[in-house]
Amino acid sequence: VAAADAGDISDLLSLLGERSPGAYRVLVAERDQYLLWSARDSKAAREVDSVLAVVGAGHLPGIREYFDYPGKGRWTREELITVGNQRFRRKKKRKKEAVPS
Repeated sequence: VAAADAGDISDLLSLLGERSPGAYRVLVAERDQYLLWSARDSKAAREVDSVLAVVGAGHLPGIREYFDYPGKGRWTREELITVGNQRFRRKKKRKKEAVPS
């Protein structure tokens, strides 16, 4: 990634974090941790000396941070792979009740 591109990506991710912290958490922060765990803990990774993981440029800083400081992870693997977690569900719209006239 060219330096200018990396700066642009960093700016966009910062803006996402400011405007929509929940989206940033799910789309970037949690995924960074999950991608690192997937590459590090996969069956294939346990059978070789090194692993090549191809990730989007926006995930590289977060993955590096989790790699350098493994205890920094905020979520357990189970939390990251749980399907149907509340954060992914759409809020149901309430039906408007008829007002008696």
